Amino acid sequence: MRSGLRWLVTTLLVISMEAWPDHVYLQNGSHIVGTITGVNDGKLVVDTEFAGEVSIALDAIQGIETEGENGFKLDSGEVLSGRLRYENGRQELVRGDTRIEVTPVDIVAIGDPAELSYPKPETNWSGRAEFGLTLEIGNTERVNVNGRVRTTKETEVDRLILYFRGEYAEENDNKTSSEALGGTIYEYDLSERIFVFGQSQLEFDEFENLDLRVTVSGGLGYFFLDNDTQTLKGRAGVGYQHQDFGDGTTTDDILAQLGYEYILNVRDWFRFDSMLDFFANATETNDWRFKAENAIEVPISSTEAWKLRFGVRNEYDNEPQPGIKSLDTSVYSALVYDWK
Repeated sequence: MRSGLRWLVTTLLVISMEAWPDHVYLQNGSHIVGTITGVNDGKLVVDTEFAGEVSIALDAIQGIETEGENGFKLDSGEVLSGRLRYENGRQELVRGDTRIEVTPVDIVAIGDPAELSYPKPETNWSGRAEFGLTLEIGNTERVNVNGRVRTTKETEVDRLILYFRGEYAEENDNKTSSEALGGTIYEYDLSERIFVFGQSQLEFDEFENLDLRVTVSGGLGYFFLDNDTQTLKGRAGVGYQHQDFGDGTTTDDILAQLGYEYILNVRDWFRFDSMLDFFANATETNDWRFKAENAIEVPISSTEAWKLRFGVRNEYDNEPQPGIKSLDTSVYSALVYDWK
């Protein structure tokens, strides 16, 4: 009977050890058996049968033994793979015939060696949608619809921005505005403040007699300010522009580009933003244009996702098509929804 009980206890112990193969020996003499799942903020994370997932400060650990091979990133930045062995008070990382002495506090991450060597940057998607509608009925009938969508994919080292804006207006059944533009901007950080960028944009404006404008540009940018309250970045570069007009004429030009974007957040209840893009023909000094926008926003919900936006947008072309004014000014209001 005793031998049968001993056999049963031994079998259960072996099964338990196979299911929970890693061993952690603490400075206070305790011994924890489980599966090591990683290191987080200076703590070893162990999945145990008796208490679920537990976190143990690395400086409270005397030794670690692992059954399977893992990648281990040390505080020196070096990434090694193998098994951890703890014998006679000596902690080692073992791979084949190679043994390297380490201490638990040297380990800053555990996982796949390739991912530890080249970690995938954290990616965040965010965006916003704007919609504005003005309707006037009476002696004069006016309708104006405008909208904009902008999404941003951001990591620690780069940003991809996709955007679209459109506007349509009528007065007394006569169309007074019809325009749309969309594009992409990609920015890659070379340092904390300097980045390179590439931009492409397509544009249509019926009342500027513009059937299509294609602009592709690239260059350098610089963050003058970048904190929780203010962001100010400038861009300078060169590009190419192709234009098709309603009268059948086309142009192809090399451009110089300058621009900035500024955002001011006053706590949680007010935001001001301003932007300017200036394009000049590299071969004709009188041929230049710019787009500028200034706007304020105030939240209208407790989550700050919904906002009201009031803004002024200016578009100026120094050499417009015949019969077209140089300056277009739009005053608008819109309902904004932000998401992350």
